[in-house]
Amino acid sequence: MTICIAASCNDGKNLVLAADRMFTIGAPLNVEFEPPISKIEAMNQTCLAMGSGNSLHVAEILRRARAKYANSPTQSIDIIGRAVLDEYGILRNEQIERTLVAPSLGPDFVAFRGKGGTLPAYLQPQGQIFAQLFMQTNQFNLGAEIIVAGIDDSGTHVYVIRAGSGKLDRGLGGGSVLAQPKMAGKRGSDEQTTTQEPYSGVQVEGGFGRDPGREDAFRAGRAV
Repeated sequence: MTICIAASCNDGKNLVLAADRMFTIGAPLNVEFEPPISKIEAMNQTCLAMGSGNSLHVAEILRRARAKYANSPTQSIDIIGRAVLDEYGILRNEQIERTLVAPSLGPDFVAFRGKGGTLPAYLQPQGQIFAQLFMQTNQFNLGAEIIVAGIDDSGTHVYVIRAGSGKLDRGLGGGSVLAQPKMAGKRGSDEQTTTQEPYSGVQVEGGFGRDPGREDAFRAGRAV
């Protein structure tokens, strides 16, 4: 499993990000290994992204998102987050067509669409297949969750993009239950920490990794 954390601190002036290095190959191999590869990727000079789940999907989404603003590297964190969100949806649709639609409908649909036809028009007289595909596509999970975090002129931003995201999420991530006890303990033990900071922006994805292998911190808008 993977753990990715992004926390806004110092009254929103700084960000701290951390991720493990664990990679997992599922059945039938069921292998875990930790290569010297960071799961934290730079989106521009003041924005980082990291993902849990299917690492190939995460890498492809981030690559496509960067290509959108390659000629304008100083884009705001909001624009970068929306680019990631858009590419997440596009890749999800591509995977739905490749793994669900094409195998279910076969070459007949490919020929139909090649003549200008659409999927709804093709399925209109086939109510049972339509209902089945509709249910499967609604339940389809890309198996990837991404945190985008950075600093721009408007302050710090932490966004979570996951299955079902129709907009940029600022709430706690799916693994936040793992971090909350630790954060609560930190508040109680650190006399220098007030209830206002620094953990109100914590984002956590996935589960425990054996060893957090990488930590990046932003200081005044610069990664150090």
